[in-house]
Amino acid sequence: MKNYIKKITLPIMLSVLMGGVITQSSNAQSWNLTGNAGTVGATNFIGTTDNMGFKIRTKNVVRITITGNGNVGIGTTSPTNKLSVNGNSNFTGNVGIGTATPAAKLHVSGGEVWCTNAGQGFLHTDGTATLATYLDGGGAWLGTNTNHSLFLYTNNSSAPNMTLTTSGNIGMGTTNPTTAKLVIAGAGASQGLDLSTSNLYANMRVLQNSNSSVDKDMHIGYQSGAVSSLHLYSNNGETMTITNGKVGIGWADPHAQLHLTNQIANRRIILWEGANNDHQFAGFGVNSNILRYQVEGTSGNHIFYAATSSTTSSELMKIQGDGRVSIGSAAATGYKLTVNGKVICTDLRVQLAPFPDYVFAENYLLPSISEVENHINTFSRLPGMPSAKEVEENGIGVGELQIKLVEKVEELTLYMIELNKKNEILDKENQLLRERMISMESLVKK
Repeated sequence: MKNYIKKITLPIMLSVLMGGVITQSSNAQSWNLTGNAGTVGATNFIGTTDNMGFKIRTKNVVRITITGNGNVGIGTTSPTNKLSVNGNSNFTGNVGIGTATPAAKLHVSGGEVWCTNAGQGFLHTDGTATLATYLDGGGAWLGTNTNHSLFLYTNNSSAPNMTLTTSGNIGMGTTNPTTAKLVIAGAGASQGLDLSTSNLYANMRVLQNSNSSVDKDMHIGYQSGAVSSLHLYSNNGETMTITNGKVGIGWADPHAQLHLTNQIANRRIILWEGANNDHQFAGFGVNSNILRYQVEGTSGNHIFYAATSSTTSSELMKIQGDGRVSIGSAAATGYKLTVNGKVICTDLRVQLAPFPDYVFAENYLLPSISEVENHINTFSRLPGMPSAKEVEENGIGVGELQIKLVEKVEELTLYMIELNKKNEILDKENQLLRERMISMESLVKK
């Protein structure tokens, strides 16, 4: 038995209980399951002496794996890092990453940290000021947990690019934004943007001229006590209103994302203009109850496109300046509508003249059956019908085909009427023959 045990590797021997003792081999020190004393850390250990890994099991399931290169896996048998944990973990003390003396529940030194949970995130403090992050259903929070301003900087600058004070003022280009909620400092004595309530005319100053007590260049904002809308003015008159995400041009109470004045004119929206008049432009207009979709001339086209990639588009439909329409194909000369593909509709009306009632006229020259037969034998088609080659190369008009089909049906009807008359004559002749035969049979029997 002892010789057999010598051949068993340590990971297997750890699962063998021998009278409460774990044994490595016949000449090795015994390890007591209830504890050991007098061990020497440099020479006494549980593990392997070759490049094989080490596994610890419970209920015959591997719980902890130590690979030959020193990676430790908990809940995984193939750890790829020094510590790989598959499952939840619970730490009751401080955890240090990159430091042996963690001073917080999680103390990271010299590396990145990812935090994906809601609520309090990271705290960074020097003992006086504290920078903190917070997440909730309303968004992400970044700020200070102490009575200190928040400074944002770029390019490792010693002067902050933006300042958020404890009173909620924001300064750009200044660390002391005390005059307004948002102060943007510019060159000289001017400010780029100054949200202010000191001016009776506008609550937002886009440009503040130091030589004037009232901003006269441009005002963006709303008068004190008015609704929360943005009004733009020119020539001392309101030209645009933005309210609740809707834009009105010449309209103070817009009802859609873009609302223009109720003005009847050919030119309401100009995308391109060849000349300054109501016709030679590309754009839109309103004419009584008509929505005008305008191009600058008969050489211009209305074309609808669909993207085929990030760099190309495919033409779907074109309305040419001369009124021809093409779908999936170039417009054919002489046709108002050209379609490359199938067309389906619930009704199609073709108005052509003359309709082939002329077949029933007394002077209509109806070909004889033999003439029709000779024509079929010669040309492999009915008289008056186009050849298969002509139709395949040039197509055939729906109206033209309908007329020819009706003409042939009416001719066929005349043939059937004529045939019916001949059949009626034959029936009468057959009846006379039957009567004569009956009479002759009677005479023979006598």
